[in-house]
Amino acid sequence: MSSGYMKVLSIEASGASASVALIGASGVLAMISRTDRHGHAAWITDMVDDLMQQTETAFDAITHIAAGVGPGSFTGIRVGLAAAQGYGIALDRPVLGLSSLEALGWSMLPSMDDHNSQVLALTDTRRGHIFGQCFDHDKAISDVIDLDMGGLAASIVSYHAEVPFTGLYIKGYCADEVAKHLSQAALPVMASDEGDVDASMIGNMAFSRLAAGMTAADYPPTPRYHSAPLLGAAKKDR
Repeated sequence: MSSGYMKVLSIEASGASASVALIGASGVLAMISRTDRHGHAAWITDMVDDLMQQTETAFDAITHIAAGVGPGSFTGIRVGLAAAQGYGIALDRPVLGLSSLEALGWSMLPSMDDHNSQVLALTDTRRGHIFGQCFDHDKAISDVIDLDMGGLAASIVSYHAEVPFTGLYIKGYCADEVAKHLSQAALPVMASDEGDVDASMIGNMAFSRLAAGMTAADYPPTPRYHSAPLLGAAKKDR
């Protein structure tokens, strides 16, 4: 399929907010988001309906569905994937699952002017730690790391010991604080941006990969939880 005809409906709910976006050949056609930390399941379909009305797009014009698979909020990942798979079944369209951390890292590429620099993408675990992953442009060079501030510098140094780099771009949750911490440890931080992952990042990356010839089979909608769910009072405290 020519990328000129593609329209990707993107859903992201693994972070602190939930968002939906429609991506076409000209880029992000529209995005709607809500910052509530809980209750994503109650209104995500309403957000999609509003998105389609806002862009005056018929549902049958959608060619692909994309969703963030985490890591992040256990419940948020489930909500986003369930919605994406529901639309995929209803519309008979392929569903792609993309790493939320990879989408964060990918969104930093346009601002990187040093080809030897790398990206550290971060997201909130809501448990006092941070999920992080390092990327050499769009290639992951570390596993997902469950970090705490005290051991952050040592963890990052160990993952970069065999990969030369001249600078580190940091994107996501607590990026400014992490940048300060790593700078104090003499790591070369180039820039930081605290923006959270959203549906436009997931959708743009999905569109780019599809336009490059990849298919939904290359990105199965498999959740990446990396931690067990919080239940009862523990969940209400987050």
